Amino acid sequence: MAENENNVSWEIKEQLAVLRENSTGWKKELNIVSWNGGSPKFDIREWSEDHLRMSRGVTFSMEEGKKVCDIMNRYLEKEQEREAKAAREHGYER
Repeated sequence: MAENENNVSWEIKEQLAVLRENSTGWKKELNIVSWNGGSPKFDIREWSEDHLRMSRGVTFSMEEGKKVCDIMNRYLEKEQEREAKAAREHGYER
């Protein structure tokens, strides 16, 4: 478990994905994080290489994370349908 100068503690329970890496070495990550000993949450933010410093981010409870995932999946399905329709209208399939 790590702690910063503001007495905020965190423990990365599971690293799920690196979404982007900056030239500085900082990485935007999707992780499961316990903040201040609380229940683990989905967490998206940028982290330094050693995970001792981080940017502001967003956290979701497990229930909120499921809702966000469902919403994103529905959106992506509709987007694929729009792309397929546009391809058909222009005379080519993807």
